[in-house]
Amino acid sequence: MSLLASHHLPIADLDLIDCDHRELAQRVEAVRSAIAGGERIGEALERLRDFALTHYGLEENMMMTSRYPHAREHMRMHQRLIGVLNRVVHRSRHAGTALTQEAMDAVEELHLMHMRIDDARLGQWLNERQA
Repeated sequence: MSLLASHHLPIADLDLIDCDHRELAQRVEAVRSAIAGGERIGEALERLRDFALTHYGLEENMMMTSRYPHAREHMRMHQRLIGVLNRVVHRSRHAGTALTQEAMDAVEELHLMHMRIDDARLGQWLNERQA
């Protein structure tokens, strides 16, 4: 089971964001299954990265619309996460580097840290504005 799937969601306490987090966890689990089964993982990684891009776009739109004061910092973390995913996709597709469960752990831990800190703070801020 992936780290994301094993943690209690919701984290942001916003239905739309937390629904996306569950979807991210499912996509991570698909990558892990491909690794365990010795399957080609490139497509599963690309689906994970593409969904992450869509999810980050949603969050960034919410931040800009609401004038979230920590938007720039949050968006920098999105860029870092996408950079990590892009490198993993590239290595798996072009360099022939095998992706291990341990490498996936590192990718997941970075995403989980982001959700627990940055997304939780964003969710709290947005919920306070709606109250």
